[in-house]
Amino acid sequence: FKTTILILLLPLYWSVALAQTDKKDQSSKSTTLAVPIEKAYDKTDDYLQANEMFISTMDKQAGFIQAKAFMKDRKVLSAKMGDRYTFNFILRPNEAETSLSLSIYVEEYNFGGDVKSRSYYYEDKGILKDKNTYQDILVALQDAVKE
Repeated sequence: FKTTILILLLPLYWSVALAQTDKKDQSSKSTTLAVPIEKAYDKTDDYLQANEMFISTMDKQAGFIQAKAFMKDRKVLSAKMGDRYTFNFILRPNEAETSLSLSIYVEEYNFGGDVKSRSYYYEDKGILKDKNTYQDILVALQDAVKE
């Protein structure tokens, strides 16, 4: 009887634990800007352009901006040329403020082959997990919106 109850309750415990982990991950990838959505959208656009990010998609009505950036790898003896980052910003109105969430997708640019016949390719690294990178961008964006 105890084993049956344990088997029935264990998946419930796991689902609650995973839901709490997802909330922590989401909170590190989002922030609230103390300005209306129109100003937040324009300031986000200005911030991205000032930081030399290529804006590939914008939809002001939907509150969506997609930007890309390439970071070169400075190592001399490496097959890795750098990383391509795709940033998705989603802005939502929240009364007089704006909720902003960020998602970062990473692709690693590598080369293979020999000197005469190199082949270049992108390796999918998925969604970036580094919370510090998200926080650095979100804090810088908050400062840019205040100006």
